[in-house]
Amino acid sequence: MSTRTAIVINLDYEHSPQDLCETLWDEICQVLQDNGFVYSGRLFLHDKSPEIALPLARALVESLEIHLEFHERKFHRYIKDFYGFGFNNITNLMTPCARDIEVRYSA
Repeated sequence: MSTRTAIVINLDYEHSPQDLCETLWDEICQVLQDNGFVYSGRLFLHDKSPEIALPLARALVESLEIHLEFHERKFHRYIKDFYGFGFNNITNLMTPCARDIEVRYSA
């Protein structure tokens, strides 16, 4: 089984203008989703391995800096967190544990 990739991006809403962060977030979401990432909860997921998906995510986000003029292209100062990791599965901890689920069948 190949490892999938997740990307986490958090903008610095605390120290940056709200409207600017919203615009930037919309652009980030659009460029990542246009290039195979799926937004799920707080993660951008990709079926490719980290060796492929992480450089792609970095290049896509950095490409926004070229097209958008965020205060003299100091784009990264609005990003609080930008990291990625490989994973094989995700468990929703809001659902019951599999061993707690009981299935009954009656004819």
